[in-house]
Amino acid sequence: MVEAIHLLPTDVKDKIVVLFMGERGGDYYNKVEQQIREYELEEQFIFTGWCDSYEVLAVSDYVLLPSYSEGFALSMAEAFLMKVPAARTATGGWEDMKDVCSRIYPDSSEDICNIITRLVHQGKDSFHEQIEKAYRFATSNLTAKQMALNTVRIYQQVTK
Repeated sequence: MVEAIHLLPTDVKDKIVVLFMGERGGDYYNKVEQQIREYELEEQFIFTGWCDSYEVLAVSDYVLLPSYSEGFALSMAEAFLMKVPAARTATGGWEDMKDVCSRIYPDSSEDICNIITRLVHQGKDSFHEQIEKAYRFATSNLTAKQMALNTVRIYQQVTK
């Protein structure tokens, strides 16, 4: 992610802020923080630590999840329900979500650059169709009620 932001043209880079949620510590955090300093990108990154995802999504124009090993990405479901367009890697749950979000490759700065450039130049409305499709998917499949009903249905099938 840091490499992708570094590669953006200045006119795009100056219009974005990346919010990182999660643990503020450990080897990965230290590596990312060091890379941000090396590229002098301190103005483009904020580490929120663990916080209420609603608060972050409420001010977000896009969610990127360039993960190598994420399981079923609950953050994607939250983004869909809050009508925030999203892109993610093909880790756990990808097959369920592939029709309602964009795919990125974790080491592809180009993928991330393309999405951010589109967002800056064309705005969030350029993702309108994706947003609405993802919202319909989430409200039909990813609410607590629907997931509970699906779990009960699975248990009923396996206990017959």
